Amino acid sequence: MANLNYKFGQFVIVISVKNYLIIKDLIVMQKLTTGIFAGAIVIGAASAAYIPVQVGYQVEAQLQQVVNVQNAKVNSGFQIELLNYQRFAYSTTFLSRITLADIDAQQNGRPLLSLDIQHQLQHGFGKVRFVSELAPEQQGNKFLKDYFNDQSPLRLKGEFDHNSLNLDAYLDGFTLKPQGQEGTIYVQPAVAQLFYQQGEVVEGIAQNHYRLNTVWNGADLIAGRDYLKLRPASFKVTGSQATDYLWRYQSQLGLTGMEFGNQGFVLKAGALLLQDQFSLTAQEDKTPSSIHYQSQLKLQGLTGEQFGQTALKINSASLAYQISGPTVANTEALISASQQIDPEQMSNEQAQQILPLLIEFLQALNVQIDSLNVSTPEGSLDSNLQLQVDASQDELIQALSAPMLLTRLLDANANLLVDKTLVQSTMPLQMLAMQLYGAGAYEEKEDKMSVMAELKQGRLTINGVATE
Repeated sequence: MANLNYKFGQFVIVISVKNYLIIKDLIVMQKLTTGIFAGAIVIGAASAAYIPVQVGYQVEAQLQQVVNVQNAKVNSGFQIELLNYQRFAYSTTFLSRITLADIDAQQNGRPLLSLDIQHQLQHGFGKVRFVSELAPEQQGNKFLKDYFNDQSPLRLKGEFDHNSLNLDAYLDGFTLKPQGQEGTIYVQPAVAQLFYQQGEVVEGIAQNHYRLNTVWNGADLIAGRDYLKLRPASFKVTGSQATDYLWRYQSQLGLTGMEFGNQGFVLKAGALLLQDQFSLTAQEDKTPSSIHYQSQLKLQGLTGEQFGQTALKINSASLAYQISGPTVANTEALISASQQIDPEQMSNEQAQQILPLLIEFLQALNVQIDSLNVSTPEGSLDSNLQLQVDASQDELIQALSAPMLLTRLLDANANLLVDKTLVQSTMPLQMLAMQLYGAGAYEEKEDKMSVMAELKQGRLTINGVATE
């Protein structure tokens, strides 16, 4: 195969034809690759310009959908408007106006209370980031000028995409002095964090869940000689969607203390803890069958003083109760029907639609106080209670129109044990003991006053003795 000779001064470069063809192919390939790369850059640049714009359109469509769903609810309590919507390539700004429903104000020509919130969104290739706060310059937020020197005490920021939301809310500390009234309100800062995740649809139910954590540093309210002090508090809740209308959840509310009083009386409470949980009980085939709610309240210390003298002292108190019985199908039907009805403008046809569902719900309802415990320096009190409705549909309809008849339709069983030392030092318990003596129903168990009460078909029996 011939060679190609290239002479540069005294130097001669000899390249074989075979190597020349290889070099030529490499040059062609390089040009082709450069062209492809340049084309990719152009396409990428076009995508970079298109995707944020497309995200902006999607965000607007989703926001409008949320607004439409909310405003379509009959008795939601408020309406939402999107105003001054300005969408740009990488950002969006708009104003949301929340107007509270007030039929009395509408009928009497008074202006409705509204709240204006300014939003700024940044959207690109990832999640949409946003910052929101009350808009002081808006007429709907006139109270910001009156009470907060045109500064928004509430700020929101976070990010979201098509199936998740992260939200942080900040409440600045502020002081309020109501016009024309004697008093001051001092509100301490608070922070809340919300996470929401939309999951896959399994057997027709979206596996959505949420988590909320809130911390608040408390507040002081002073009105003349009266005052209320709320110590730091926290609130936590997690939930997951169980059906179209029902969510499983568990929550915990904690308050480190509170104090209420005036010059003559002071009431102080120690730490307060409230825990509750809502779930669905399942049959053997794992399908939800009925609802179940349980709650527990614990209080560490409660004291009351009147003119410097101790009038009340409780070392601790607790209450645990649960509500169960109604089926999931009945509960969902009742919720669905109630959402379509305005209670203040209910027609006879609507009442006939929701009444059977309510009757079925009440007939299945079972309320049980597992324990009520109060501990004092003089002794303790322990009690429990079980309550349910035993009535036909016609009887319940009559009782709903005449609540005094409801006691005849209740079945209840209660047990009470009280230390005799506590009975002797507490006037209401002394009176109860005297009444039981008079009826021949007083009983004691191990230095405790014992009361076993049963209510059935309107008749009350205490310790086996029927009462009038």
